[in-house]
Amino acid sequence: MVEDVVQQADDLIAKGMSGSRDEMASRLAVVSAYRLAEYWEPFVGPDGRFVEGTAFDRVWARYAFDRRLRLLIFDAIERIEVCLKSQLIGYLGNCNDISKMTFGATRRCFEAASATEVKSPIAKVFGVHHVVLSSWLESLLLLRNVVAHHGRVWNRQIGAQPKIPKKDAAWHAPVEVLGDRVFVLLTICRHCLRKIAPQSAWQDRLKALLADYPEVPLSAMGFPSNWQDSPLWK
Repeated sequence: MVEDVVQQADDLIAKGMSGSRDEMASRLAVVSAYRLAEYWEPFVGPDGRFVEGTAFDRVWARYAFDRRLRLLIFDAIERIEVCLKSQLIGYLGNCNDISKMTFGATRRCFEAASATEVKSPIAKVFGVHHVVLSSWLESLLLLRNVVAHHGRVWNRQIGAQPKIPKKDAAWHAPVEVLGDRVFVLLTICRHCLRKIAPQSAWQDRLKALLADYPEVPLSAMGFPSNWQDSPLWK
């Protein structure tokens, strides 16, 4: 075993993290301390030591949860992207060019299109106004880039806060969907998939993931305590 990861494990233990030294070193050999540090940072006290009860297994569980969450997000965004491209091809033609575009280029193509002849009818497929869809695409693009580079998602603050449909009561009662955390984007994914892939069980896979990791705090992702009461999640 590489000596560096053994030393890293010893350093973590010296700072108050509990767990098997060999297991820590073994996992640090495949997932760097630099990457895992994003997941143990919430357990670090003001003195630089880990708070009492911090176990390496808890840190690893958050990393494992986040990895599975990224895969779910990527799946949802891919479906949204494919649908958007198909719609643009239907209205603009240039089938080969559009089908090969990146998500970023596809979003720019949507933005440059006519609001009345292209954007509005496409947005109707997704069940929102085209201004709202534009903001969603911007936020989803940023999230997709984080996912594509294996970045932390679970407690990340969103760079571009998406617009929420003002006149659709489902977004406001009995649960107000808002904020700058991943919950709002997961809800957007759920809404879009309900419109474009109603047969999808994506929301059930997400709920199963949350059930598999009950210790991961949902509040850090912006989930309201009553989030499952939202009609958007039923």
